[in-house]
Amino acid sequence: MIQTPTLLTLPEPYCAITEAATGAYVPETHAATPDEAMYGPRLEVRQVPGPQGVMALTRRNNLLFAAGQGTFWVFDVSQPLEPRVIGHLDGIHEARQMALAGNVACITARARGLYLVDISDPTQPQLLLRYDTIELATGVDTAGTLVFVGLRTNGVETIDISDPRHPKTLSIVKTDEAQSQVYDHGKLYVGDWGSGRLTVLDVTNPCAPRKLASLPLYGYGDGVAMRGNLVAASTGHHRKVGPEENRLNQGHAVSFVDVANPSQPQLLSVFPFPPFYASGDDFWTVRLAGKYAACVDTINGLFLVDITDPKAPKGAGWAHLPLAKRRNMMLPDVAATVGVGDGVIYVGGKQTGLFVVPRPDLVPDVEDHGEAPAIPKMPAPAIPEGFERYDAGGQVRGVSLMGDIAWVACSHAGLHALRLSRNGFTPVAKHAMRCSYDVKYVDGLLYSAEGEDGLAIYRPGEDGSLEELGRALLPDEDLVQMVWKPAGRPFCAISNRGGNILFLDVSNPAQIVAKFRHGQRGIVYGDMMANELFAGRYMLFNWHNGGMAWYDVGGSEPTLGNFIFKSINFHDNGCCAFRGKGLYVRNGKINILEPNQGEPIEQWVEWQPDYPASGIPTVDDEQHVLAVSNRLFETLDCFDITDCQHPTRLPNRSWQFHNNLGTVVFWNHQLLIPLGHAGLLLETRR
Repeated sequence: MIQTPTLLTLPEPYCAITEAATGAYVPETHAATPDEAMYGPRLEVRQVPGPQGVMALTRRNNLLFAAGQGTFWVFDVSQPLEPRVIGHLDGIHEARQMALAGNVACITARARGLYLVDISDPTQPQLLLRYDTIELATGVDTAGTLVFVGLRTNGVETIDISDPRHPKTLSIVKTDEAQSQVYDHGKLYVGDWGSGRLTVLDVTNPCAPRKLASLPLYGYGDGVAMRGNLVAASTGHHRKVGPEENRLNQGHAVSFVDVANPSQPQLLSVFPFPPFYASGDDFWTVRLAGKYAACVDTINGLFLVDITDPKAPKGAGWAHLPLAKRRNMMLPDVAATVGVGDGVIYVGGKQTGLFVVPRPDLVPDVEDHGEAPAIPKMPAPAIPEGFERYDAGGQVRGVSLMGDIAWVACSHAGLHALRLSRNGFTPVAKHAMRCSYDVKYVDGLLYSAEGEDGLAIYRPGEDGSLEELGRALLPDEDLVQMVWKPAGRPFCAISNRGGNILFLDVSNPAQIVAKFRHGQRGIVYGDMMANELFAGRYMLFNWHNGGMAWYDVGGSEPTLGNFIFKSINFHDNGCCAFRGKGLYVRNGKINILEPNQGEPIEQWVEWQPDYPASGIPTVDDEQHVLAVSNRLFETLDCFDITDCQHPTRLPNRSWQFHNNLGTVVFWNHQLLIPLGHAGLLLETRR
């Protein structure tokens, strides 16, 4: 690393979205004051000195662990109503949920992955590792040394942390949208968000989990808690059941489910909370304690529900947190997480910190979720015939070609250089780094996305050597995870896989400057921008659930070109260049766009494949082949595009994999496939 990397100063996000343009989306509403006849009396709330914001909580004996706003906190709660800070650790960013595995606190942090913190000395917690999970790490629970991480639309990743400095991903199993989960006696109960379901998984073989059952819930799914044969499932946003006219904003509730037979869960009852809608803060949590369920429902606050009879739950109390600014309004702060102790409920406020709610008759459950599953020997990845596999020792996220040299982003295993031949790989060099997320070779330089170590620019050699020319860091130790670099222009784009992309002037690698930042709607889940330049000046981006945008990098400053702001596509699809035009995969079909073409969509050229196209496209125009790789569904489909209007799927070059793919490239007309923890594949037989 050079001695003085550039710490970027970020421009304000450019916003071209008008009020009229957002009219199709559900407007936000205020939370109502709960009716005490239904929800019980208002409960006393006391603030605890220390944290300014808390997103994740868990308790073990007389210790309470909390995380939020960049800090991990440890409290002594031997006096339950008077938590006392005894330790803290900075640098734990974007915490979402937390669970304990022995002396390790496991903290999910969305795009930042999974933090593993040593709590063997609670007065001096130490960061062991930030682990690069397959996708956005949201929910978490543990069993022995197994960590189950909810990855939203990608399902649940199972990780072995027997050696917490060297975790190992054992499997990933697809569910609808895993937001939270809880382990119990070889089963995993998952709250699926968008589909609003409780999914039951058999994880007795953690290398090969399997789905047992799925039950519709009241609203969008999230928090799950259980005791014995009783599961409590929190939901929010809009109802998923009942007449359409009664669904909007009505999905906030806690459902109680009998899982005596996990293969046939039975709904016992639903206890609804007051309706409201608030985008962004879309998480809802529940904890069981004796005859009570303690539920937090973001702006709605805390609800205590009497479940003496789980078929007939009753309100036993509620509380709002202090007011906090949300956009341009002052509203009760988001109640983000909840924990229980002897005679007390602990509530985390997203902006306002930690609170105690006295409840003398509340007694925490003595948790018994059974033994952890035995960890079998990991089977070798299932690879189709006709491929050579390179085992990188880490998660292969991306690849870029420099002639016959493949530069491979291998997550914690670093950045590798491989020489390609028709029959396989010859390792050339390995460069150690904390995390290698993405890489692009353009105009003789290598642009490398290296997480908290920022964007690095190298001059690479044929021998695999790297001469570092410059490096730029994001503020707050944020992660550079994606990079796009069009040829012939002084700009590149990067993303932390949040809600914005950032354009940089890299004409002088030693003095990189942030020039333009834009977010439209949705998260930058992955490789959603074409790396090519259109008409010598435009770049094309697919915004998840938020339309598409062209960016003009042909002048002295990057600017926004034509864009469409409405839901026309999702994050598993993308775009690339085809004969100077934009090839845009959408709704199973393929659109061909002129550079900077926007609405009306009805005038877009549309190809009709004989099989639904879904994923990130790459074209081998000499061979008239379109490859479409779908990271979400683990598929790769190739199409013959000799007749462009009617692409024909090639069954002998289409596969269902069992690992998450990156964007494929063609080398010598052979497919080169980044296949996550299964390594890098080179097609050798066609």
